[in-house]
Amino acid sequence: MPAQRRFSFHLAEEHEDEELRALLKQIAMPGDVTLSFQREPSFIQAERAGNITSQILVCKDQQKGQIVGMGSRSIRLVYIDGKPELIGYLSMLRGLPQVRGNIGLARGYHYLRELHKDNAVPYYFTTILDENTQARALLTSGRAGLPCYQPVAHLSTYLIPLRRTLRGKGNHDAINRCEPQRLADVVTFLQHWNSQYQFAPIYTLADLNSQSGLLPFFSWENIYVYRERKTIQGVLGIWDQQAFKQTVVSNYSPIMRSIRPVYNLFASLRGMPGLPTVGQEIKLLYAMFVSGNSRVFATLVEQLRLEWSGKGYDYLSVGLCKDNELAAIAARYATHQLLSTVYVVFWQEGDVVLPKDERPVHLEIATL
Repeated sequence: MPAQRRFSFHLAEEHEDEELRALLKQIAMPGDVTLSFQREPSFIQAERAGNITSQILVCKDQQKGQIVGMGSRSIRLVYIDGKPELIGYLSMLRGLPQVRGNIGLARGYHYLRELHKDNAVPYYFTTILDENTQARALLTSGRAGLPCYQPVAHLSTYLIPLRRTLRGKGNHDAINRCEPQRLADVVTFLQHWNSQYQFAPIYTLADLNSQSGLLPFFSWENIYVYRERKTIQGVLGIWDQQAFKQTVVSNYSPIMRSIRPVYNLFASLRGMPGLPTVGQEIKLLYAMFVSGNSRVFATLVEQLRLEWSGKGYDYLSVGLCKDNELAAIAARYATHQLLSTVYVVFWQEGDVVLPKDERPVHLEIATL
């Protein structure tokens, strides 16, 4: 059967959730440590995190009668040039080998372009891991009718170990967990702080109160607030997403497999997370609402490490773009770093107005 007729595209339906989750388990991110990004118990519900709306594009192999590819088109409310704007977010582009060629990819993006004609958003942003050289080369090639991928920032994900139980003096005098009557003040602070950045999310009181569904399983009780003279100077939150989002080790390269026992012994002696067995989940906590100057942020990170280390988690995941002054603080505590590139994605034929200000980019990696 010709590829033009073999592969069909449609929006995912609820009854396809199980097949989508099975597809994710078949596709992993290659490297010395091969990772599988899973979404149990519901892929469709997990895709709603951080998004106002989300459409899951499905590629089906008509010859085999099975789903062989997917991608997500979402809409988010973020700051662009200091003002609220609805922008698209492209994510979870996955496909089995038979659909990764030019024809399958071109047809998938043609379908995306048809959806884009609803004019819900002017353009999109997305991230691609730097290690994923094959995907980056293909998607940014401009071939086969693909949209333009314009790089706008370099994103680092810092993994700060939480395995060893830390000892300290207890709460820093300036830091307290958020109280319900002060939640509106936190929202006001975050809106002002995030407005300084491109693509930073806009949060409302309903979001932090878990009333909007934007942040599933997030609790406002895990927001840490740094105050000086009763004025908020910085905020940092913790989000445990294991209830709907998992990072699982699928395989190791031959070299990593051979050194894993030695590395795990070293890590155990240092109180660091070891390399899990194949099939085991890496237990992550995600940092939210990253804000404050370097001194404030460092104090908040110290407090979170003190309270959350030794509680069964492996790492605190913190995302910051390369030009953010807080990146040096996160790097100080991290033992691992994942590098990505942030792109603006658009079709050149349209009358697209891209961000004008040269403001730095800030993304909430917990929702990527």
